[in-house]
Amino acid sequence: MTKFVIFDEKQAEKDLLEYVITGAHAERSACEKNGTAAQDALKDILLSSSDEKRHEYSLAGQKIIAKFVAKDIKNTNHSKLIEGVFEFVRSEALSQAITLDKDKLAEDGIDIADFSNYLYKPTYFVRFSPNKFAKSFNNSLFTATDDMYGLETEELVRRIIFNKERHVMLDEYYTNVMRPFKMMKDLKFTSSMGTVSKVANKPVWDINAIIQTYGDDFIIKYGKAKLTELTRFVEIGAIPKSVISESQIVIDRRLDFMVMTEEAERRAMDMYGNILAQKAKRNLTRSFA
Repeated sequence: MTKFVIFDEKQAEKDLLEYVITGAHAERSACEKNGTAAQDALKDILLSSSDEKRHEYSLAGQKIIAKFVAKDIKNTNHSKLIEGVFEFVRSEALSQAITLDKDKLAEDGIDIADFSNYLYKPTYFVRFSPNKFAKSFNNSLFTATDDMYGLETEELVRRIIFNKERHVMLDEYYTNVMRPFKMMKDLKFTSSMGTVSKVANKPVWDINAIIQTYGDDFIIKYGKAKLTELTRFVEIGAIPKSVISESQIVIDRRLDFMVMTEEAERRAMDMYGNILAQKAKRNLTRSFA
């Protein structure tokens, strides 16, 4: 039996008003800005004062890691990559990993609207746009500031961690307040605090169906690979990593800077180790198949 979820407009608006009036929305925005400003300041200070790539600090009994990680900037040959994916994936799953390239189609005078029959039903996310009145509910304690460069490194670390952890909590609060608005029939809801809008996610085409009509070469020429999704395909063993690596060239390198608790770093390393272990197990199973 299908369960229908009804949009309770009055309750949703009440929760939105409480979220704004308590200053949570302003604080959420300020935490993001303050955390970023403090991290940028710490990055500049460490770059100018040390050649070390990893720094450790102690904060309230926990170890905090600040580190620089070199990351390759790559150029992707999408046609080659898609051709490689076709050797391993032939199903509706292609829609998760490949989309149509509007610019490439336009270059050859092809209107992307011609493929509307191949579109999946659109999905939406919701976004709150506060008005001037809503923005007045701002606790001065959480006002965003750019004045970070006069602070000691330990104080910058404290501010980074505080703002990150606080922002995670407030982001969860925001998500819970927005969730009921996904059920509204209209694309906009206006309240005394501003507007909540349903915004369409990026379109998703049935790539497999397009292939059945236009052939592989059409998608190889006019398709665009979704690298994040293809990375997940690698993680679950659907395609080998070489399919991606052999379709990319390194054009530059950048230095990323991150600050996290030692526990968060350990969890990330454990997760990565589990992915590698699962991949090795799958490869071993295949070798005996």
